[in-house]
This record gives sequence, structure tokens and C-alpha cells, in this order.
Amino acid sequence: MNKASAETIESYFDFVDYNGGTLMAEQIPADDCAELFVLDVRDAAQFAKDHIPGAVNIEWRKVFAERSRLPRDKTILV
Repeated sequence: MNKASAETIESYFDFVDYNGGTLMAEQIPADDCAELFVLDVRDAAQFAKDHIPGAVNIEWRKVFAERSRLPRDKTILV
């Protein structure tokens, strides 16, 4: 990723509303989940209470710093 793109993404995460675009697990057909990398960006306590099966938890404020954990070959559903 080039520096300009990284800075743009980082500034977006500083700007974005925490609950903007909330999606409930039951809104995603099970067959579609298998094709996606589901990234749950809530804090660990919220994730522990309930989450989409197979989801990976990275708190939203840490996503940029931990971007190396994200796949490059799948669609990421946040």
C-alpha cells in the first residue's frame, strides 16, 4: 500500500462513526459468510458476548495497525 492510501485509510478510521453501518449476523445468508472474511471491529467484551461464527475480532481503532492480518484474496465484511 502506498503512503497516500495508508494516510487516507488512517484518517477515515479517525473520522468514522463507531456504529456507522451496523450489520446483524442474521442479515447475512450462511452461504455468503463462507465467501467473506468477516471482521468484527467491536471491543473484545462485546465480541465475547456474541459474534458471527468465524469472524475475526480486531477493535476498530486497531484495524489500521493490524492490517497485515487482513486477507488480500477475500472480500472483507466489516
